[in-house]
Amino acid sequence: MSFLRDRIILITGATGGLGKEMVKQFLAEGSKLILTDLNQATLTELEDKVGKKDQVLFSFVSDLSTAEGCKNVYDTVKVKNIEIDILVNNAGIASIGPFLTTPEAEWERQYAVNLLAPIRLTKLFLTDMSKRNSGHLVNIASVASFVSSPGLATYSSTKHGLRAFGEALSEELTATKVRVTNLYPFFTKTPMMQSPQYGLKDKKEIPEFLMSTPQDVIRELIYGIKRDELHVIPGVMAKATEFLKRVAPDQMSFFFEFLK
Repeated sequence: MSFLRDRIILITGATGGLGKEMVKQFLAEGSKLILTDLNQATLTELEDKVGKKDQVLFSFVSDLSTAEGCKNVYDTVKVKNIEIDILVNNAGIASIGPFLTTPEAEWERQYAVNLLAPIRLTKLFLTDMSKRNSGHLVNIASVASFVSSPGLATYSSTKHGLRAFGEALSEELTATKVRVTNLYPFFTKTPMMQSPQYGLKDKKEIPEFLMSTPQDVIRELIYGIKRDELHVIPGVMAKATEFLKRVAPDQMSFFFEFLK
């Protein structure tokens, strides 16, 4: 029997590239899912595609860029008297381009969705997890948590913050049975690769040979959750980047030359 069987998992950003793969693999583990994203039509389409109606408890729309939207997620779950076993802070957005040419509304929204939303949701659901002394908090960070690359100033800083938040929280929860897992994928074949670009003369494309697949990334995430691992670094490229950042930080500039 799977460790994740019958665990109730809340996934934000469920219709994104990694979100869809999470839904698929968590369902295969026998988990029960609650899904949220910005558009009910895409959520319904995802539910219809994956089937397993008994395992997808429900889905709903909420805008995580606001404090009210985050509170709505918590209230929507609580009104149904459901206790969340695993919260997956997956929703995220990005853009590419120099900071000075990136619209203020764009980078403010990135901070709201990528960093403030996970913190807000964690505060809400961790309160209940702490009372039960059980639960798992999952943050989808990025290899950008380790390497601050040109053209990704805002995205990198939000993911640095999310990594630090997860690490500190894990230390605070050491004496409890609530666990934290941070995931650090490299560039992955998802719609995020088509994020808006600002202030660039030519459209930047990430070479496909550098990218991971959602299947591999989520497979390693689930393995890490089962083992209560704080840090999950999926794939050769992510592992190599994190290693080089530690042992040869001055040699990292070539790695992101294509973003300049």
